[in-house]
Amino acid sequence: STVSWNRLDTAIAGFFEDFIWQPASAAFGWTNHVIDNVTGTTTAATVAATTNAAQHPGVVRLTLPTTASPVVTFYPSNYGGSGINATPGSMEWDYIVVLYLGQTANARVNTGFLSGFTAFTRPNAIDLHYDTAAGDTNWMAELCNSGTCTTLSTGVTPTVAWHTLTIKRRVAGVGGNPTVYMTVDGTQKTFCSSGCDGVATNLPSANMLVVSALGYNGTAGASPIYEIDAVGLNFVNLTRN
Repeated sequence: STVSWNRLDTAIAGFFEDFIWQPASAAFGWTNHVIDNVTGTTTAATVAATTNAAQHPGVVRLTLPTTASPVVTFYPSNYGGSGINATPGSMEWDYIVVLYLGQTANARVNTGFLSGFTAFTRPNAIDLHYDTAAGDTNWMAELCNSGTCTTLSTGVTPTVAWHTLTIKRRVAGVGGNPTVYMTVDGTQKTFCSSGCDGVATNLPSANMLVVSALGYNGTAGASPIYEIDAVGLNFVNLTRN
């Protein structure tokens, strides 16, 4: 579905960051996205895209270090403060990330609502991921609650290309049930109580953070593996009194 990101009314809240503008700080974009080096020291820079630069005029390029199994997290923050903290299991929202994979072998990607900045450990999560360290060969859709997960294969194999990942929740979705929709390049999987691709039993109720965790299963080479063109999050159908 189409999301109107420029609505500024009482029914919507959130952000859309395209990284075209770069403030005079160590963060990226107006939303002050920051990187957290979990393992190794990843470098980041705002540049033109490696491919299709006209369609992706401003990206954050992450270059992993040539150290064993590097991991970095990337999230909206406030000059090093905490990221967006919300209870997504009880709200309606839309999340999108547009990213480029410079290679698929040994890549590790996890994005969505996670329970912290510790990368690929996810006791609570609403995420899309492709993690070769876990044996993934396709993009995977997942709900985790207190370490118990429901995981579905999207059937979409990652390629060296741009990918658009979206996650959203609606109170009245499939069959009128609360539903989480996860989409990779137009292929969708759903979670709900009945009639979906997977059950939503493990939809977490905890407060979580919007995070992208990126890494490499082994010793990374010198080439950039990830570029992030855009990140957006909208909480919809809010009532402000």
